[in-house]
Amino acid sequence: MAHISNSGLKDELRDTLKGDVNYKNLAQATNIDLVDSLYHTEVTSLTFTSASKTQTFPALRVPASSIITEYGIMITSQSSRDSSVAGYRIGTTAGGEDLATTSTNGLQGSGTVMNAGTGSFSVAALTTASNGGAIITPTPGTLYRSATTDIFIQISASAPFITGQASAYVTYVKL
Repeated sequence: MAHISNSGLKDELRDTLKGDVNYKNLAQATNIDLVDSLYHTEVTSLTFTSASKTQTFPALRVPASSIITEYGIMITSQSSRDSSVAGYRIGTTAGGEDLATTSTNGLQGSGTVMNAGTGSFSVAALTTASNGGAIITPTPGTLYRSATTDIFIQISASAPFITGQASAYVTYVKL
């Protein structure tokens, strides 16, 4: 089965509706409510702490019996540092890397400035559109969460961050 985003699912459902305009409008509103109730997104943000090579977002909580469908990291205010690479870790502990393949240059492969809008995601099209360095690759066997799980996303560089802000998110379906 191919991955489909919540907006893609809404489009698919809209395109399958048959009948008069009133019926289609009612059914479309119901489908949108249904899809919105399936997908949940937890978002967190941080302001980079000066003189630190590692920036850890506050934990994102995913409830028990959920399937993680997407991860994302976005620079929201220009970031500067004295090194040329910036990467990420995603895990169940601060600094952990058990939920996704760690990338030392996943946010940026070279340069000392990351512009607002730069990001890395588990969806290839989003990473490409945001000039991200690498697609976030979840570790096989980790998407289903049988117990409530705190997810920690960390950004790191080979030299301290000087300025900047970022946001991160996890999207999941509660079974």
